Amino acid sequence: HKALLAVFLPCILISQLFALDTTDANQPFVGTWQAQFQGKAFATVKLEDQNGKLSGSISHSQIQLDNQGELTNADVQDGEDAFTEIKVSDKTLHLTSKSANGQDATQYEMELTGTDEATLKFVGLPSGATTPKPWTLHKGVAAAAHTPSMRDKLMSAAQIWMGGQTGSN
Repeated sequence: HKALLAVFLPCILISQLFALDTTDANQPFVGTWQAQFQGKAFATVKLEDQNGKLSGSISHSQIQLDNQGELTNADVQDGEDAFTEIKVSDKTLHLTSKSANGQDATQYEMELTGTDEATLKFVGLPSGATTPKPWTLHKGVAAAAHTPSMRDKLMSAAQIWMGGQTGSN
């Protein structure tokens, strides 16, 4: 009976890990992301998961670009715009924000390039406008110090349990 249990229990734990793995495509995006220019943050994207739905905002910033879309100056400004639409597509978020008066809508694509790194690019700008080159975003240090997820806890428990099974009887 011990041998059967030794095979059966890890299978249950592993199947639970894979089930948890696919449930939350939003999780890698959740947190506070910042773009920097010359070592100073000028744009902050905040994303949170509320009952499986992403919500968030982007801070106001004042930027200056050269003709190729490279930043020549960037400063943070007071205020932020809420995202009115967020669509997840694999490692990319399609974001739409509206200004407080509801007049100006801006569209972005945020693509994950690493665990705590992403690029943010403007999409759908009027023709003739200089499009900013994509900005590199880094997830904030405070967001990285998270409590272990259920998946992390189960993985740790499975490793401890499996380690105990390899000893001699």
